[in-house]
This record gives sequence, C-alpha cells and structure tokens, in this order.
Amino acid sequence: MLQTPPESPPHHRSETTALLSLGSVHQHHMNMETEPPDWDLQEGMRYYFQVVVPGRSAEVRSGGHPEFHAKTFHNSRFISQVIGDQISRASKARGMLIQPGHHPAFAGVWTTYSRYLSSSITIVNQHIQDAGGGGTEWRRVLYGIDQLLVLDLYVERSHWRAHLGAFFEYIRHRGGITAMLDQPEPPYYCLNHVLAIAINVNTTSPARQQVHGFDDYADHQLASILESAYSTSMQCPTQLSIAMVHISRLRAALALAQREKEKGKLDKTFVVEQQVRCIFASIARFDADDWAAGPEFVDKRDTVAKVGRIYAIAVRLYGIMTLPPSAVASCVGPASGPGGEEQTATHGALIRTRQRDELLALTRRSWDQLRHTTSLCWPLIVAGVALADGAPQDQDFIEKSLLSIWGLPNTSACFITAIRKLRPFWDSGKTGWEDCFDTPLMCVV
Repeated sequence: MLQTPPESPPHHRSETTALLSLGSVHQHHMNMETEPPDWDLQEGMRYYFQVVVPGRSAEVRSGGHPEFHAKTFHNSRFISQVIGDQISRASKARGMLIQPGHHPAFAGVWTTYSRYLSSSITIVNQHIQDAGGGGTEWRRVLYGIDQLLVLDLYVERSHWRAHLGAFFEYIRHRGGITAMLDQPEPPYYCLNHVLAIAINVNTTSPARQQVHGFDDYADHQLASILESAYSTSMQCPTQLSIAMVHISRLRAALALAQREKEKGKLDKTFVVEQQVRCIFASIARFDADDWAAGPEFVDKRDTVAKVGRIYAIAVRLYGIMTLPPSAVASCVGPASGPGGEEQTATHGALIRTRQRDELLALTRRSWDQLRHTTSLCWPLIVAGVALADGAPQDQDFIEKSLLSIWGLPNTSACFITAIRKLRPFWDSGKTGWEDCFDTPLMCVV
C-alpha cells in the first residue's frame, strides 16, 4: 500500500496515514447556507474514521492516525488525499479508471482536487524558498515532494517521474546523499519511501528511460536507507532490492553502450559476465529464514519468510529475462558447453521456464496465507511476463491474483494500468521484457 509520510520521521511507532476519501460536499444543492471554512476538513476526518480505518488491511491496521492538531498538519494536503481516495474507490467500483474530463459526474470532485493539489504545491514551493535561509526547512521540502508523489501515484500517475526527479535533484542540491545521511537526523522515512518506489519503477521501465537520480548511491548507502523503515508497498529484503538496483543499472549501461556503439566487444563481454555473476551470487546468498528472524517480524516470521523466498525467485527471474542471455547462461543453471546463439537461447529459455515454474508453485502454495499481502504485486507481475508462452490457466491465475490485490480498499485504482499490460502482451506472441514494458510503468499499489 502506498503510504503518506508524516512531516517528521516516526519515532516509536508507525505514523502513516492512508490516502483518504471525502463525500462530495459540493453536491448539497438544497443547503443554501455558507459552508464553514473547515467544512472539507471536517468531512475528510469523518470519512477517514468511518470508511478508511475500518477498511485497512491487516498490514497497516496497526498504523497511527494523522495528527490533525499538530502545527505541521496541512489541511490542503490532507483534503487532496481524501478526494483522491474517493476517486480511487469510485474507479474500483466501476472496474475502470475515472480520469479528468471523462466522467461529468466527477467534474466537481476533480475541480476541488486540483484546487487543493495546487495549494499543496504552493506549500512545497514556499518551503523551498524558506530553505534558502538555512535551518531545517529542507526537510519539509523532501517530505512535501514525497507527499505530491503519493498523491500522483494514487490518483493519476501522470507526474510521478517529475516528482522523483525533483526529489533526487533536491538532494543533490543539498550536497548529495552523503551529506544527507551525515545529518544528525537524516530524513530516513521519506528517503526509504521514494527510493523503494524508484527501484521498483526502474524494473518496469525501458532500459533507456530509467530514473537516474540515485545512480551514484553506493551499496552501503542504499542499505542504510532501505533498512531504516519497513515498506509495505515494496516488501522486498534489502539484499534483494540492491540486486534489483544492480540489474537495472546494468540494463541501462548496456543500452547506452549499444546506442553509442562502443568498441572493445570482447573486453566488454567479459566485464558483463563478471557483473552478472556477482549479481546472481548475491541473490543466491540471500537466506529468507535469516531475514524473517529480524525483531520487526516477531509473530509473523513464517509469512515473512515465504514473502522473502518469493522475492528471491522473482528478482532472479527479473535478471534472467533482462540481462544478456549469454552472460546469464554462464552464471545460472547447468553450465552450457560451446555452442552458437541458438543453443544459448534454448538454454536461456529453459532457465526462465524453470524459475518461472518455481515462482508459480511457491506462490500457489502460499496464496491462502498471502492473498492480502499487497507487496506481492511485483513478483506476480514478473511471473506474468515470464508466462508470455505459458499455459492459459497459469496466466489466469496471475491475472486473478493481481485483480484481487487491486480490489483491496487500501490499494490504488491506478495499479490496474499495470495489470492491463499483461493480457495484450500475452496475446501479442512476444516474450521480451521490454515488449511488455515499452514505456515507464508503475507497479506499486
């Protein structure tokens, strides 16, 4: 589930708020009295406690509530979240996305949403100006950009790349990630949230359309950020998340090399094989039971271990489907003897099928226990791409599983865009990763 970070990092408990919904107060035509200035806020609070909180999944039910009376609480941002959730729920009820200008009945809701969203942007811009004078206003800038990112992912998914770019660019403006992590209290909460999303979107974006704002982050910096909070939107072990980063970076580097027609093919191939070998070795070293033994997973270690095993197979499968087949064939599965491209392709297909079937089998065995685990959407999407030449019943299982996650009250209606990518891809007869993800796509719920 996408979560909205507070203005300051949580201390001893998770202080996240679900995106909320508001009854359309602008449709009360019979009431001729002037609405009080805080009418929208009151309606938003009512809806939050009457609809959103009861509808939360077990994953986030223990989370805290917005601090409505805190000085850092922004009415406009909260109300934007409220209206955004109303649009999302209405979209799910209709089985389709409600977009601006396409449904006259929601014209007033979209107008109100735009007004409050504009106010939220104004607040962020004011924080940017205030941060120029020193102090801690820069924290509010990062949290404000993250808030805007959440709103876009939940409602429209039209500006998320710009928000991600702005977030990483502002960190660079403040001295880079090293300076940010050297702060007495680094803004770990929003760093974790944004980085997890950026890692996710790079996997489902073409190699030439990656988010590059964190390319210079070292592994220990990535680990520091990813381990600072537990993301329910991307419930992936840190070790595997870093492997995903390396796979995506190598994809981008190879795409750039191809475009520039770099020379030195033999040396480059040798280096690529070394990198691929290191990536798959790091995935093989991951131990799901050790990960689940962490203190944050008390009382749910069996479930967490299953999620870890599913992610390990999915990340390996992501690498198999996106990295050079010759390098993959030399690093994964039985060593192949000398042969041409045809033998390499055949061996690669066998590796992909074996990993795909293993992922499907584990997911099916665990589904009754994990069906409400929203973070499974990414492994399911990976399995879906690997099923390009798979059995129809397996494709149906993936599609139905994703739709069941999409139908949960705490997921974004916009996730349907990722699900709807699979069926046309299966029908196309193509099998390549970028045949499915030919444009940047968000696979976060």
